[in-house]
Amino acid sequence: MRRILPFAVVLTAFAALWLALPKRDLTQRADTNLVLIITCTVRADQTSLGTGLKTTPTLARWASEGTHFSELIATAPWTRAASTALLTGRTASDLAIAEPAPGMNDRALPLAATTLAEALSEAGWTTLGATANPNLNASFQFDQGFDRYEGLSGLWRSGLAKVPGTEVVRTALQLVDAAPSSKPTFLQLVFVDAHAPNDASKRETAAFAEDGLPDHVAAYRAQLHRLDGQLASLEEELKTRGFTTQNTVFAVVADHGEGLRTPDHHGMGHGLYLYPSTVHVPFVVKGPGVPEATVVNGIASGTDVAPTLAELVGVSFPQAAEADAKTVGKSLVPVLRGATPREQAYTATWFRSAHRASIYTRETACQRDYTPDLPAHPKQEKPHFPSACFDRADAGFSSPAPPQPELQGLLDEWFRQQEAHIAASRTERGAVDGDLKAALKALGYATEDDDSSSSVVDPEKSP
Repeated sequence: MRRILPFAVVLTAFAALWLALPKRDLTQRADTNLVLIITCTVRADQTSLGTGLKTTPTLARWASEGTHFSELIATAPWTRAASTALLTGRTASDLAIAEPAPGMNDRALPLAATTLAEALSEAGWTTLGATANPNLNASFQFDQGFDRYEGLSGLWRSGLAKVPGTEVVRTALQLVDAAPSSKPTFLQLVFVDAHAPNDASKRETAAFAEDGLPDHVAAYRAQLHRLDGQLASLEEELKTRGFTTQNTVFAVVADHGEGLRTPDHHGMGHGLYLYPSTVHVPFVVKGPGVPEATVVNGIASGTDVAPTLAELVGVSFPQAAEADAKTVGKSLVPVLRGATPREQAYTATWFRSAHRASIYTRETACQRDYTPDLPAHPKQEKPHFPSACFDRADAGFSSPAPPQPELQGLLDEWFRQQEAHIAASRTERGAVDGDLKAALKALGYATEDDDSSSSVVDPEKSP
């Protein structure tokens, strides 16, 4: 006769066995969706993240529900270069997207690069994307790895100054509704609501008016608030389709910021300068495996975004060898668990007549103008971009700090390596037709003198 063990004994034995089994980390869930939102032209100090401003309440709520990486430094002050880093973990110079010659930039994302979408697609995700910024259109090969990818620049034909966030949300929901529900989904969206030209109404602008605040800054804040409303709308609509913080990692990051002539020497727009106004950007993540109400204070690079998001949903992504850590990103997930953040982050711009780079640490930033002093390639001196170091406690970089020979030496070495790499690399060009050029012109990325696309907004011509 078989002996029947008491239920309590069986339950205890089962519990002991279960506790002994290795537990899968939440970051390794194979069914986790990922929603990545790239916001164009959003500078960190104009959001509601630790500032007391009322511009982005939804973004602030997301930060309270997840983690805010407070020291993310964009790798470039214009969309195509900065977004290359966000989506591949590699700098634009590393992938030869930077254009050292004066004039326009029509370089495309190399087909050999591995994008976040490609990594997720190979791992079994449905990959969907939509961009309101023409710099990331399929013409520049940013559709790599996507099952469906929509470039919304065609809307410029109807006379719109820029594609509104409502259109991005509408397109995103159409993509999601048409996608198979049996696989996890990666949704990547690019919004341009905060980008010039300013289209905030007088009523919207008045809500952010303050004594002494320039009207154009109030209008910019109004555009941020409008963008923030689109994040709330997208979240609510996705929730009705089953995307929740229990099964979806939500991430918001900006490609770069905006000068706003605040302070004046930062210029108006973006592209030429590497001050915090144009390269210190917000990065917020929430969802499975992400600590709530957490602020990570420590330097991070735009190159770290793709590896971080990939690890959070359990997908491997090309990682940097130690020797390549200056130009290739690494996951920030270990930092969430107590690892030491990176010591510095590099940012650079090759735009028309400007060759410039900066190195950021938590305490100090050093910048240098490497622009060739040639008649056909003149330096742009207004607003002034001095080769100097600055104490980051001086957020405006108004007065140079004492020289930092070690940091300046690291910057010189890195920049020369990047220049040599660009010169030796094969260049892939985007196919810019009339419609795409019209879209680029609408945002200030091309001029009448260009016979193709221009890379960035000229800060002296931005509204």
